[in-house]
Amino acid sequence: RGAHITAPPSDRGGLGPVRWLRAPALDSATNPPQARLLLGTLAYVAHRSPA
Repeated sequence: RGAHITAPPSDRGGLGPVRWLRAPALDSATNPPQARLLLGTLAYVAHRSPA
């Protein structure tokens, strides 16, 4: 508990420890997210980042 670090696009980044709603599992590591979800996340982060 509280041993995980958040990463973009989380709005909690750098505000202290967090906990997983659903912890990552080894069986899901071989099944990456769909490309559209990854690209959407990257676009969101790029839009929020200062120029």
